[in-house]
Amino acid sequence: GTVIGGTTKLGNLMNRVAVGSGGFGVYASYLTGVPAANNRAVIKQNFGSAGAPVLVAFSGVANSTTGVANGMFNTFQSESVNASGETAFMAYMKTGVGGVTSADDWGLWRETGGGLQLMLREGQQAPGRPAGAVFHILSQHWLLDDGGMVVLATLRGTNVTSANSTGIWHIDTAGVVSVLL
Repeated sequence: GTVIGGTTKLGNLMNRVAVGSGGFGVYASYLTGVPAANNRAVIKQNFGSAGAPVLVAFSGVANSTTGVANGMFNTFQSESVNASGETAFMAYMKTGVGGVTSADDWGLWRETGGGLQLMLREGQQAPGRPAGAVFHILSQHWLLDDGGMVVLATLRGTNVTSANSTGIWHIDTAGVVSVLL
């Protein structure tokens, strides 16, 4: 029931919350007071100072998926936060909108004071792996205090075998992705 803005309120919280060492938290929630297509959101909040909830991203709005022209968030899967209150989240996009297909419908975004930035997308070539090995499933991610990220993911595509189908990648603050394992 907490008001986010206007008639938009927090509804039921989803079953996860991430809290960083600086007291900031990030969580997914349903919203009330908005159309059903727009009722899923990622929220951040400074728990250390009892700060008000801040809307980071929400579903059902065309061209809201920075880095994917005309894309639309559909559902949110996992969130992380660092000590500075920057957040990251994995989301599925609505297929058929903005050219999104089931082969490239998830992505990983980082939110900073400058807005959202797409960090990884399903179907993207995986650095440090053979040509044709692309990201398939994001298992976990961690937002580091310096703004970089660590990602555990599985791959699909040509030249992907059981010996190289899973790995850990680092994404620096400039968005450069490099393989760790």
